Amino acid sequence: MKKFLLVTLALIVSTVFAAAVDSVPSKNVVGYVNIDSPPAKLVLAANNFRAVGGGDLTLTEVFGTDQLRQAGFAVGVDIISIWDAVTQTYANYWQKTGGTFHDIADVLGTTPVDPAMPVGTPFWLTPANTAATTTTLTLLGEASGADTSTQSLVTGLNQLNMSYAADFNLGDNDWIADGATGTAFLGAGDVISVWNVAAQGYANYWLKDAGTWHLLSDVLGSTPQDVDVLVGQTAWYTAAAAFDVTIDRPYTYPVD
Repeated sequence: MKKFLLVTLALIVSTVFAAAVDSVPSKNVVGYVNIDSPPAKLVLAANNFRAVGGGDLTLTEVFGTDQLRQAGFAVGVDIISIWDAVTQTYANYWQKTGGTFHDIADVLGTTPVDPAMPVGTPFWLTPANTAATTTTLTLLGEASGADTSTQSLVTGLNQLNMSYAADFNLGDNDWIADGATGTAFLGAGDVISVWNVAAQGYANYWLKDAGTWHLLSDVLGSTPQDVDVLVGQTAWYTAAAAFDVTIDRPYTYPVD
């Protein structure tokens, strides 16, 4: 059973006026996800929300001004790293005391930045090297009501955009129909890597030409795996060839 985030927080009801005097109520489903950041542990996560009413959240809107470890310059701070699949590089940001974000190269924090973080944007959270206790980040916003979410994957390394605030089971998507590369046995096909925060390592799965996912140790593809990417998380997708993956919304919207 899918776990729909703790999103039953509220239904924000707005009124849209029709041509005459009739009105039509619409619902915006909002909620939150908590993400734990243990000391000395890398966390791979995703922003599952858009801005309330629609549109993209920004870096500051996602993380707020008082959740991350801050400092007057780029030492002893949490780092947010966002992957660019096209350039195959990261953009890295830190938060200065007071709440402004800065590029990691701006070590004195002279030039604030606040890039957009569209719904689904994955990120790494690297805790400050001075961190001694686990902190919990709360990400919040509006759950996407789009019927589908499509992401263009490049050949090579991608981080999956988790655009829906719910668990995602790999078996719920027809990867082969979307254009993914599956193979009869472990070879040069597509691979998904799911990060384990506690173990600080990946569980890796390859795509069989039948559309099932298998552990790398299962070289003949005899035992399909039931793999979930949990709400608030994401995964690496190594594509043998570029294709567009389309994921169906896993819940009714608005939520009853």
